[in-house]
Amino acid sequence: MRKPLLLAATATLAFALTACGSDNAGNATAQDQQDLVEATTAPAAASGDIGTAVKTEAGVSVEISKPEQFTPGKFVSQNLTAGNTNNSFTIKVTNGTTAPLDLSTMVVTSSTGAAQSCVDVLDADNGFGGAPMDPVAAGASVDIKWATSCVGKVGSPLSIVIAVNGENLAELKGSLA
Repeated sequence: MRKPLLLAATATLAFALTACGSDNAGNATAQDQQDLVEATTAPAAASGDIGTAVKTEAGVSVEISKPEQFTPGKFVSQNLTAGNTNNSFTIKVTNGTTAPLDLSTMVVTSSTGAAQSCVDVLDADNGFGGAPMDPVAAGASVDIKWATSCVGKVGSPLSIVIAVNGENLAELKGSLA
């Protein structure tokens, strides 16, 4: 009696999992892949200059520290292009709302003007681990160390957009260090 029940449960689970986000062969569909790489195009809820805090109407404040040059560690997550400018900065998010703010879906898009001109750098040796997994409590703040590798020289214009849950939260502009 137990074996047929276990087989039925396993088959149901397998069917459910294969139907999620894939075609009949189990491959990601074109729409799924498009959703992963397509940037949001709506204007940011708040905008300003790097080095100053901006606040959305909902009460979320974002501040990006002035970029600094850094040297990637031995175990950096990707191959960085020689000649790019590597910058690090701190993103401070203050949750001025009445509910926890989930930043686990945070996407940081950096640009120096050219299409896809910057890539995020994950580098645990230097403390660059990506978006936080724990929600930010109402009234609390979090500092997130971030790094990018950009096409461009010191002084090139730099735009950084912070998106959460697919919505552009803040856009801050400055220059590469």
